[in-house]
Amino acid sequence: MRKPYRILAVRFLHTMRWNPNYTAEKALHEVLDSYGKKISDNDFLNLLEALKCVTACISGYYREKVIGTLLDAGIELHVYGKEWNAAPFARHKYIRCHPETDVGESLHIMQQAKISINIMTWHKDGFTERILNSMLAGAAVVSDRSNRLEEEFADGEDIILFNLANIEELPNRIKELLSDEEQLKRIAANGEKKVREKHLWIH
Repeated sequence: MRKPYRILAVRFLHTMRWNPNYTAEKALHEVLDSYGKKISDNDFLNLLEALKCVTACISGYYREKVIGTLLDAGIELHVYGKEWNAAPFARHKYIRCHPETDVGESLHIMQQAKISINIMTWHKDGFTERILNSMLAGAAVVSDRSNRLEEEFADGEDIILFNLANIEELPNRIKELLSDEEQLKRIAANGEKKVREKHLWIH
């Protein structure tokens, strides 16, 4: 990156790393405030766009931490897509790498899954269609927190939410879920019901 962006990018990256519950917007505002910079809303949006590779980088960083933590705790994970073969944990004994799939196949895979794990791509005020599709397919969803997820769903009732600042707590939550089939089915059924009532495209 060019120098003015490079300096901001490093501070932006570190701010999100140490504050994983911040939205990208909040993190960038904090960085600009630390430099005493005031810019217009339009310039802010352009800057955020110019630094979007940083949000991709921090998402990858936390995705790797979450997956590595689960694998090291002995939890078997099934992942899809050729990129996983280049991941640092590709040869871990608990990971199962499968070829990439199309949309139809992915929905079928979600129907077979007990748990679908989601790690946000740093849109901390929203959530992805992937979460809704997993719920509609009947899988219990485990996701890192976002403001919108907490507004729309109830942790422990129709979704399981975890905090990126406390990843070490996640394996025990997942093991508890996997050991209680009834609870797992209840959370999955509640999630599917809520999506059908409130979150289909028709809504």
